[in-house]
Amino acid sequence: MKELDADQRLVLGRARLRALRSRPYFASVLLALRPWSLPGLGTVGVDATANLYIDFDSFGSWTEDVRAGVLVHEIGHLLRGHHERASRLGADVDRVRWNIAADIEINDDINLPLPGEVVVAKDFGVRPNQLAETNYYDLEGHDFEGWEHIECGGCVDGLPRPWERSSRGGLTAAELDAIRRKVAQDACALGAGMVASGDRRWAEATLRSTVDWRSLLRAGIGSSGRGSGSSHWTFRRPSRRRRLGPGVILPSTFSPQQHIALVVDTSASMSDHDLALVAAEADAICRSVPGSKVRLVSCDVVATDEGDLRSGRPLRLTGGGGTDMVVGIELALQGRPSASVIVVATDGYTSWPDDLPVGRTFIALLVGKDAPAPPEWVHSIVVT
Repeated sequence: MKELDADQRLVLGRARLRALRSRPYFASVLLALRPWSLPGLGTVGVDATANLYIDFDSFGSWTEDVRAGVLVHEIGHLLRGHHERASRLGADVDRVRWNIAADIEINDDINLPLPGEVVVAKDFGVRPNQLAETNYYDLEGHDFEGWEHIECGGCVDGLPRPWERSSRGGLTAAELDAIRRKVAQDACALGAGMVASGDRRWAEATLRSTVDWRSLLRAGIGSSGRGSGSSHWTFRRPSRRRRLGPGVILPSTFSPQQHIALVVDTSASMSDHDLALVAAEADAICRSVPGSKVRLVSCDVVATDEGDLRSGRPLRLTGGGGTDMVVGIELALQGRPSASVIVVATDGYTSWPDDLPVGRTFIALLVGKDAPAPPEWVHSIVVT
């Protein structure tokens, strides 16, 4: 395995451009792939950290459309987290059956040619447009003799191949999750007909929050005495409505700016998957309060003010030690202006303040169904 030479970079660059014409929302992940030349592989593979392995003897013999199709296919495994999902099926998962099930999920609407015999739902007697897990169970009892050659790399099942162990670098789980969310946001921003149907379903599911933050934060602002919505009156800006008579000026309404603090548990007990769940909810909080301030605080046993949080941007987090959310909450309360709503995202294994500070709303975003319950004065939400 070695780095690409100039001719190989040119061939791959053209394939990337062709893939972008088909999937413009894949730009972030296409540029994040780290390519390696691997003679003898016979195909193209991607590992779970976005390293791209290419046998240019095979890759160079394909048409440009086929090369682009292979890139889009491999990226599909990476974006949809097939390597993570395979682990949830158990240690005894049939790797060939899972690879075919995952291939079917991607190939149903890939709209680009692929080399060799293409794996599609109708050829295996399963329903189209289903998740890989559904395909996997529907394929139970199917004879896969002759399909053992199917090989997409560790991006399918998380198992490192012999050639993958010698690679260096790659993306961390948190970096990969940030790229997934960027791709999902870019896909959802495009109009109808510009995004493959399967990719749009994936993107919408990726960005979907499990919490109705709009109503929760509205209730929090109301309980803090600051009101919610366009419910405050001011004479600083006259109303646009017609005046009632000479010398009569009507006030206009305005929405008070909300100040929210998100304190994220960054202790060692918080896994990359836990932080990915928090990232999804953090983005939903920002989208629920457009124009308002969301301040990010990362905390293990030391609290760090990470500044303002913006929708669509990855979380900037520091930590990795013990757990004490009290110091993070204290830092959030010291802000100017002080936050009226404090959301604490944690796995629950932490201490809490003794009581609720006056004029504040606390929300505990508990990651995992087994998270210990916080004090009664904290509004608790479990995200799994």
